[in-house]
Amino acid sequence: MTVADRQRVAGLGVPVVNAVNDSSLLRRAATLGAGGRYPPRVDQVVDFPRLREVHERAEAGRASGKTVVRVGDRARRLASLPTLDTILP
Repeated sequence: MTVADRQRVAGLGVPVVNAVNDSSLLRRAATLGAGGRYPPRVDQVVDFPRLREVHERAEAGRASGKTVVRVGDRARRLASLPTLDTILP
């Protein structure tokens, strides 16, 4: 999220983090991942219908890693449909 009014946000108690886009860090992370040295921390594996529970857990601060969401055949079929970026030049 982009925050334009940092003072107002700070007054709301929202932490503000200044991230720097550095492509060399992304390349290093990709290299570590490809070599198996940057494994993800998987907190839970859930079926798609339980996605609401996943959000509630994260919002409550109880998530300790990534969530893998399993999707059914219908979602797989939808994911295989062409998108605008693959259709338009």
